[in-house]
Amino acid sequence: MRIAVLSGKGGTGKTFVSVNLAVAANNACYVDCDVETPNGRLFLDDGSECAVRKTTVLSPMFDKDACTGCRSCVDFCAFGALALVGGTPLLFDEVCHSCGGCRMVCNYSAISEQPRQIGQTESSMRKGLHVLSGRMDVGQSSGIPVIQDLLAQANNPLIIIDCPPGTACSAAECARHADYCLIVAEPSLYGTHNLQMVHEMIIALDKPCGVVMNKVVDLENPAEQYCAQQGLEVFTRIPFDRDLARNLAEAKVMVEEDEKYSLLFHSLLERVQGQVMA
Repeated sequence: MRIAVLSGKGGTGKTFVSVNLAVAANNACYVDCDVETPNGRLFLDDGSECAVRKTTVLSPMFDKDACTGCRSCVDFCAFGALALVGGTPLLFDEVCHSCGGCRMVCNYSAISEQPRQIGQTESSMRKGLHVLSGRMDVGQSSGIPVIQDLLAQANNPLIIIDCPPGTACSAAECARHADYCLIVAEPSLYGTHNLQMVHEMIIALDKPCGVVMNKVVDLENPAEQYCAQQGLEVFTRIPFDRDLARNLAEAKVMVEEDEKYSLLFHSLLERVQGQVMA
């Protein structure tokens, strides 16, 4: 079972919810797919040794002797990663998407491919929890290959996917692999807008979903109103709490620190699992 935890922007509480759900579970895997700014390890790093491996993609190489300068590869590239300079293709690997199309359209066998590192993944264990984290290298155009590498390594019965914030391709890639999507939302107009964007993406992917309302205060809650209008189930409401914020700033896992949050996240996990199994 794969549960993707999403949010419309950073700082909503997505990693807080993901980490505590994963720790509350038994025989689970936490996967930090926010590969531009991964921070799950701030909560889950207990000093255990990490297994690090490189994430690579294939990049084109050009045989100058075989190349005729026909421009077929340059004209084919939709990402602008190739230019013809002095009769020879020049690669801008920062924007190359490693689709392999240039090699396929070359009629002179002038293009081969070689691995190029774009990031890395780290794997460790924490009290029975498998912790996976990825990081894309600076200057890369897409973290999706790193995300795919992470998800390929996750094989536990329960997998909690801490997704990138927003609705870009990387978030959609995570949600695409999920059995259930859990949206973390804030009770504000801005939070409602972000909730709506993520909800619409999940609808397009045809995935079931529910909501965790975070930082709830005793005021009008437009995000709650949106959920009611859309028939979205709000599984739990986490109140705005300065003590909670202080504990999170110290990278504490709340299910291990406070019985109240232990009960909350165990209940949340059971309810989400019930939705998947229904």
